[in-house]
Amino acid sequence: MSILEYNGGVVLAMAGKKCVAIASDKRFGSNYLTISMNFPKLYQATDKTFIGFSGLATDVQTLIEKFRFHINMYRMNEERDIEPNTLAHLVSSTLYERRFAPYFVEPIVAGLDKNNDPFICGMDLIGCTTMNYDFSATGTGEDQLYGICEPLWQPNLEPEELFEAISQAIMSATNRDCMSGWGAVVNNTRESDHAYAEDPHGLIGLLLVRQINAVRIETLHLYAKLLTDQSLADVSIRNIMTVAVRHREVFYDVVSSCGM
Repeated sequence: MSILEYNGGVVLAMAGKKCVAIASDKRFGSNYLTISMNFPKLYQATDKTFIGFSGLATDVQTLIEKFRFHINMYRMNEERDIEPNTLAHLVSSTLYERRFAPYFVEPIVAGLDKNNDPFICGMDLIGCTTMNYDFSATGTGEDQLYGICEPLWQPNLEPEELFEAISQAIMSATNRDCMSGWGAVVNNTRESDHAYAEDPHGLIGLLLVRQINAVRIETLHLYAKLLTDQSLADVSIRNIMTVAVRHREVFYDVVSSCGM
């Protein structure tokens, strides 16, 4: 088994029309032993950009702290947020610098550029970049993700359609990969519009809607029950979201009451 697969996990990014989504599972394991079901693999670099990491958990945590420092320094020096393309080059050069003793991670940078066009860039463990106009996947369920995304993805997906496609893809792939799963997180970033809330229909998932400047970020937390219930395979993601809230304090109140 490759050391990249030791802790398991998957990351998927998908592009739409003036929107981009990135998702990961929540499992942290040691080979086939599941240790935790709430291990974050996504880091929000700016209001419009995310980095997803698959690979060795210790290196994931190291790089998240390293990039948090570099991104904050960039913001202080330049007095603006780092663009996705610039961030991708930063990640690539950081990995290539350690090519002889590499970090065992495979990152994906996903976000919206200054024109709100989607940007997706995948990399290997030494920083070799691959620009994707459609979708990019990495992790132990990479083969399953690519196979599922091929029929699900279409050009110019609307934000709601993109949210549906990437959620169904991560659900289906983790059901077929024993090294990932146990819940998922989906972040959908798009141009701003009117925020709204869904009516709850049962404690299965949790949707958080955040409004940051002119950007809207939707974060969907899929519980393990949702990923393992085969009867929900053909049900619309929009119909099984249980809670949509507009403010962070409401979100944390709901999380506390759910015991997350």
